[in-house]
Amino acid sequence: MTLSKVNSCNIFAALFLFSLSHLAQAIVIQAEDYSAYYDTSSGNTGGAYRTDNVDIESTTDAGGGYNVGWIEATEWLSYSNINFPVSGSYTIKLRVASLYGGASASVDLNGGSITLGSVNIPNTGGWQTWQTVSFETTVNAGTYNLGVYAMATDWNLNWIEVVSNGGGGSAAKVYQHCNYTGWTASIGEGSYTLGQLQSLGFVNDDASSIQVSPGYEAVLYQHDNFSGSSVIKTGNDSCLVDDGYNDDVSSLVIRRSGGSSSSSSSSSSSSSSSSSSGGDCGTHWYSARLTHYESYPDPGSDECLYYNGCKWAGYFYGVDGKMPESWVQANNIIAVHMKDWNWLGLKSMNLRQGGRFINGTVYDACSDSDCNGCCTANLAGDGFLIDIEKYTMQRFGSGDGIVEFQVCN
Repeated sequence: MTLSKVNSCNIFAALFLFSLSHLAQAIVIQAEDYSAYYDTSSGNTGGAYRTDNVDIESTTDAGGGYNVGWIEATEWLSYSNINFPVSGSYTIKLRVASLYGGASASVDLNGGSITLGSVNIPNTGGWQTWQTVSFETTVNAGTYNLGVYAMATDWNLNWIEVVSNGGGGSAAKVYQHCNYTGWTASIGEGSYTLGQLQSLGFVNDDASSIQVSPGYEAVLYQHDNFSGSSVIKTGNDSCLVDDGYNDDVSSLVIRRSGGSSSSSSSSSSSSSSSSSSGGDCGTHWYSARLTHYESYPDPGSDECLYYNGCKWAGYFYGVDGKMPESWVQANNIIAVHMKDWNWLGLKSMNLRQGGRFINGTVYDACSDSDCNGCCTANLAGDGFLIDIEKYTMQRFGSGDGIVEFQVCN
């Protein structure tokens, strides 16, 4: 069970890890096979399998073996080297038992810097009466630490299962030369830094044409980590010379578009998306990683010490001067990744997640320089980050997982 104090990119904890090197089918991770842990009590209460402080007992669940039990809030387990080979949709399943119910657990990556989601743990009818709870999330291809953190007390854990939902197909192909020749890199939906692109066969500053599947668009960035100038491609382009991006692409985002097109089309990064034009909110919804932060954090908190929270208390990227906490509390405040500011900055935005809905304004931007790259690490869904202020989160009723957003003028 790993930490998950989700706070913008300020999520700290230990993690639950396992290697998914060749994830073609579901991978089941036995909870008791951890490599590190945190437990609130001394000794193994169950007396089985291991002799450290994690409480383990024999299980009567299908398949037998052992389960971790007597779980208390804030406890966690960790394993190492998780490789998600493709970008796309995954289902995370936890096999749980509880006599009381009312517990919950969260799952995250890389020390909590990427929050995948959380589950509620019901009254299953007994400590050895097992039920599987799950949620869907989107993960960019790469190697991570995966964590599960006990948010509440009184439940047992038998195993964790990670299932690819088959969302990692190619949505775009990048080619070395004009007219789709030379080396080829097939790329699925998601956000790709230079290192991630190179693992797919991409060569830095050497791409000259691109094919984009109907229903998707590609955002090409001049520099690594989604910086420098950018151009949006909503269809095939046989030669990037006309846009000035020939041999000058170092990172990119593949995301779902508002419509389908197989012809060449592009727009500069300063142009607004068609889904937000005309004074209404259109009909298209994008998906993003949802995190939250605190604009007026307590002195000495992790937000202040490690994420410059006290330095920027009351300041927002799109607002002049320092705003009082009363203004922060009265407004629904949304932050986006700095790469999306030209498009989304100061726009009105609808958010929805399950049965939750809220309208807010993009007053702020998330900068990697304030949190050791956590803004980019948190990109998910269609390649976006939605980071909401604490008071907005309280009104919305959620601050993690995957959220959908709609852009308004």
